[in-house]
Amino acid sequence: MMPVDTAWFDADPEAWLQREEFVRYQELARVDFRDLKSSSPKTIDQAQKRLAEQSVIIHEVRKEHAGFGVPLIAYTHDLNFGDQLEGHIKELDQLMMAEDIFDSLRRRHVALSHAILPAQVEKLAGTFSQPISILNLGSGIGLDMINVLQKHQDKVGRVDNYDTNRLAVHLGRHLTAELEGEGALPEGVVNYHCQSLMKASAQEQCHLAVLVGIICGLEDRVAETVLRRSVSYLEKGGQIVVTSSNEMMHCNSPLASFLIQHIGQLGKPEKSWGLNFRSRNQMEELLVKAGCEDVMIYDDYSFPGHEQMSDELFWGVDCLPSTVLGHKHNSRPLALPSAERRQRREGYNWIAIGRKS
Repeated sequence: MMPVDTAWFDADPEAWLQREEFVRYQELARVDFRDLKSSSPKTIDQAQKRLAEQSVIIHEVRKEHAGFGVPLIAYTHDLNFGDQLEGHIKELDQLMMAEDIFDSLRRRHVALSHAILPAQVEKLAGTFSQPISILNLGSGIGLDMINVLQKHQDKVGRVDNYDTNRLAVHLGRHLTAELEGEGALPEGVVNYHCQSLMKASAQEQCHLAVLVGIICGLEDRVAETVLRRSVSYLEKGGQIVVTSSNEMMHCNSPLASFLIQHIGQLGKPEKSWGLNFRSRNQMEELLVKAGCEDVMIYDDYSFPGHEQMSDELFWGVDCLPSTVLGHKHNSRPLALPSAERRQRREGYNWIAIGRKS
């Protein structure tokens, strides 16, 4: 998929390329970003490969454009989950992590795991007077729901994680089995399906559908189709939780936005991770068209429950995968955005909640 929204950069590329963070990154990587905009596929491919040979994060983005690799690293801030690179330049990954667009993945995970999803589970279990069933679409390893389930076991009857990435599904099953063996999760509640729900046969109705990052790279027309299909699986009165990138990404984190949209996929230099930088109104309109009402929209800085969170939780990292899977880990972030950026309190992901009408 070609980049969806690059107009912000293409209007005046030289102005962006001369910014301090762009210049520093090019000097460290010894890559001219103009090569990523070349008309020659060979030139583009060579520049992309050079970046991917030096940055674990860029390598993982290229390898797993479905979004599995980077969120896992962002949750743990431990690069041993990524492929080891002979030419690794740690400073490049530190710069990427310090770009707020990457830290927003960690914040989004905190918001979903410890505030948004627990609140929905509590609410829906009360509304339907029973343990609820959950569809987690494009789940990756399913870490958000695993965290929720550990504290709300009596309120969840079944979680079905759908993802087309075999490694993500394998790791999710491994993580779940280990936690079940420790008694931290109830046996048989968390299930994994290595397929897309959009291509699956009819499912039982559920009470909560979760789509994290799934529509970021989809044009509105396609996103609406995906959301409408997802809402169709909900019981009347059920809820859907959807996240998508917003316009603050390219406004405040242009370096990471540029790289994500121009580093291609392995073997496909012309294919990049398209991003739609949606406005709040656009996000709400998508959910309404999909059949939702009472739509509420937050971001990964401003969400219900944020003020009650400790700094340790909000600014910490999730080491559960690395701990359970036997890796050494670092509980501190590899890097955080600057203090100035952190004080802005502007989230880069919309977290939208809608009720099936």
